[in-house]
Amino acid sequence: MSKNENKNLRVNYGQSVVVLPGAVADMIGSAKKTDICILIALLTDVSADSEQVAQKCGVTAETVERAIAYWRGAGVISFCEEKKAEAESAPAPEKPKTKTKQSKRADLGELPSYSSSEIAGMVESDRDVALMIDECERALGKILRVGEIAKLIALRDYLGFAPDYIIALCEHCAKIGKNTVHYLVTTAVALYDDGITDKETLDEHLRRAQEKHDIEIQIRSLFGMNMTRALTSKEKRIIDDWTVTYGYGIEIIKLAYEITVDTIKEPNLNYANGILQRWYASELKTEDDIKAQLEADAKAKGEPAAGKSFDSTDFFEAALRRSYGDSGATPEVPVTTDNKKRK
Repeated sequence: MSKNENKNLRVNYGQSVVVLPGAVADMIGSAKKTDICILIALLTDVSADSEQVAQKCGVTAETVERAIAYWRGAGVISFCEEKKAEAESAPAPEKPKTKTKQSKRADLGELPSYSSSEIAGMVESDRDVALMIDECERALGKILRVGEIAKLIALRDYLGFAPDYIIALCEHCAKIGKNTVHYLVTTAVALYDDGITDKETLDEHLRRAQEKHDIEIQIRSLFGMNMTRALTSKEKRIIDDWTVTYGYGIEIIKLAYEITVDTIKEPNLNYANGILQRWYASELKTEDDIKAQLEADAKAKGEPAAGKSFDSTDFFEAALRRSYGDSGATPEVPVTTDNKKRK
């Protein structure tokens, strides 16, 4: 068709019109031919069941169900009965929630499955699928079974993850010693529900997770904690407060550790926590801020700048009589000069 002919193009609608959602145009490149055919058939007769649609499209009912799952996952179609049931059963939200592009995976049903012949056809016709499977097997260090390959393809078709996303997730799972496809799928679904659905966002999420893991290891080593056991919920909460809520790096935590050991002669997570809580409450955000305040406190007390930053007589006498074990007690930490002025 030439450019001039295109100007005279006219669509003959006949006796009826099928209107496609605009989102379909964005997915034409990734959707399979059968998915598009089935969607058109569904929109032509929304009351038709899977068997009827399958007969019209010349495919199996199972293929129709997978296509429905695909378009539901893309947010193109939904079931009125489900939406109504959700509206009736769900309590009114306490506060508005930010809308996300994708629905929660739990609302979409189970991942679709593929037969060995279907997988073979995909591998033969879609080079991206073949490369994804090869790279995932390399990352996980094993040959995948048909059922495992089907789950990887389902992550792509159903949740919309790009092949490079799935490969990167395989590499991460193998790195932490979790090279099972079951763990991979569980992790992928959780990431999907958290809105982490593209490679760039995944890379940033994994980078932050690695940083958190690294500083946790340093803290456990610093305080002489047993590295072979899992952290207690209380220990996790304390470390999360330090690194996430307060935004303190390892150097600031080392300062609190040194003061703890200088004062009570042993490393103690609860005691250090009290110090860090007070620094955060005093709006001391950086290592330089804290050191400057410690020097100012020492100077105000007539101590050498290189000496102790805290006066244990004034501030730690009561704390030294306490036990800072699992009781959860925290030390009294000195009020800074600035805070005294505020009061």
